[in-house]
Amino acid sequence: MSKFKLSPPLHDAVFNVAASILKGKLDDDALASFVEQTNSINLKHIAQCESEIRSIIYKAQYELGRRQLWKQRKDHRFVLPWFDLFSGDGFRRERSLRTIKSGAPTAFLLAILLRRLNDWVPQVREAARIAVKDVLAESDTEIVVSVAWVLLPVRSTWGRLEDRDLQVLDTITDRESVASRLADTIERADSGPAATILRQASRRPALDKFLPRLAKQAVQPAVRALAHRMLIQRQAVWQVGWQWRWTDKSLGEREKEPKLSIRSIDHALSEAQLIEAAANDPAASVRRVAGDGLITKKGNLTEFELEIARQLETDPYPSVAERGRFVLQDDASS
Repeated sequence: MSKFKLSPPLHDAVFNVAASILKGKLDDDALASFVEQTNSINLKHIAQCESEIRSIIYKAQYELGRRQLWKQRKDHRFVLPWFDLFSGDGFRRERSLRTIKSGAPTAFLLAILLRRLNDWVPQVREAARIAVKDVLAESDTEIVVSVAWVLLPVRSTWGRLEDRDLQVLDTITDRESVASRLADTIERADSGPAATILRQASRRPALDKFLPRLAKQAVQPAVRALAHRMLIQRQAVWQVGWQWRWTDKSLGEREKEPKLSIRSIDHALSEAQLIEAAANDPAASVRRVAGDGLITKKGNLTEFELEIARQLETDPYPSVAERGRFVLQDDASS
């Protein structure tokens, strides 16, 4: 696999800004070019871009023969709020974070700021927790949504995140304009991790009011199924890790299973009508959710709900029909 490369203009801008820091005189044109060039970065390549930018900064330090001066004078040089998020020097990353008070100029730079919540230096993570709150509140809605779309599906891969870091990261959907725009994007997406994003965003209630619309209108069946499930169960469920479950203590046998967290969802919609809507969805995955909803009734079914079960029993998809038959058998034996 070939090494990831930045575009030549971005490469040059990074090198020139790094060189100007070493010389003690900021190159405003290079810094403006750096910010402008980050607009064109594909957010799928965040990690590769960050690594490459850091390597270019190191290259500038060595090529200018100022490595020792870099170390000796690090507390006396100016700090650039967004550029120094890439510094290999933890002190500079921390100082950079403590100077950021405004919205992110580009989506890529916002993503890098959020990645500092997973920094290997504890003091940097602490500074990031403070900075993120102000930056998310001030950043453009489209920028926040585009970053949320990329980062929410991979948040569980950031191994250094503590609970307080996760709580800060989850606030990315709290703004009403962001929640509304994200819901629109999830609804219209015909491919990609829309359902995963909905599940991760549902750790907080910002998208709750959009669930009925997503259950009915989302393009992806997986999104409609998840929205229906959350509405029918009146809860959001997500995985927070793994835990061991004994299968036979006498033999010392156990197996690993997901550790789940649950948040209640309040709404005034009729459970029976939600199940009916799911049962009439064109996707089998959504109709299975209707069957699961009926199964949780444990035989306490109304005639209306029994009719839905009979409909599911004749479904052409075996996994749906089995649920209908099970519900009817359970009801008959109760």
